[in-house]
Amino acid sequence: MGLMSNTIKFFLFLLSVLLIFVIYLSSIGVKTDRFNDIIATKLNEQNKNLNAEIRDIYIKLDFFDFSFKINSIDPVIFINNVKINIKDIESNISILSLFSKKPSIKNLIVKTNENKVKDL
Repeated sequence: MGLMSNTIKFFLFLLSVLLIFVIYLSSIGVKTDRFNDIIATKLNEQNKNLNAEIRDIYIKLDFFDFSFKINSIDPVIFINNVKINIKDIESNISILSLFSKKPSIKNLIVKTNENKVKDL
């Protein structure tokens, strides 16, 4: 009887830790730099004159879409060596694609701050 109750307690403890981790990852997320090059490359594929300097990326779990939402705040982007004020860059990466050698980005959303048209 004692071994069975210890096993159940251990299983409930692991389940609780996993649930707390999923809630934390879904609401707060974690900071990483793993996707910096992937996002910069994806942006450069869209326009060869575009260069990006992405600092910190925050990852949150999108449980319903089975993906990670990645977000970079205040990246530096240059088009033809002209700085563009960017508010943030968002994207979703499939969880399953993380196990491949090259993770795939589902979408890429770039939100800008106010920029002067003559600079663009």
